[in-house]
Amino acid sequence: MGLLEDIFGFLNKENQYIGTQRQIAEKVGVGLNTVNLTLQALLKADFLRCVSNSVYCVNPDVLFKGSRTARLNVLQQYKIGRA
Repeated sequence: MGLLEDIFGFLNKENQYIGTQRQIAEKVGVGLNTVNLTLQALLKADFLRCVSNSVYCVNPDVLFKGSRTARLNVLQQYKIGRA
C-alpha cells in the first residue's frame, strides 16, 4: 500500500504525481520491479495516465485533492487526453 499512499500524499494541483520509478522505489522502500508492475496495473485500470516521462495524472473520477471547480477542470483535461 506504500506506493498508493505516496501517490495520494504528493499530488500537485493538476492531480499529477511526479517521480521516476527509481525515485518512487527509494521513497517507498520497495524494489524497482514492484513499482513497475504496480504502475502498469494502475495504468491499465485507468487509475493513472502517463502524461510525460515521470509524470502521472491520477484519474480525477477516482481521486482528487482540491475544490470541485478545480476537479472539473482537471477532469475535462483528463478526458480529452491532455492530463
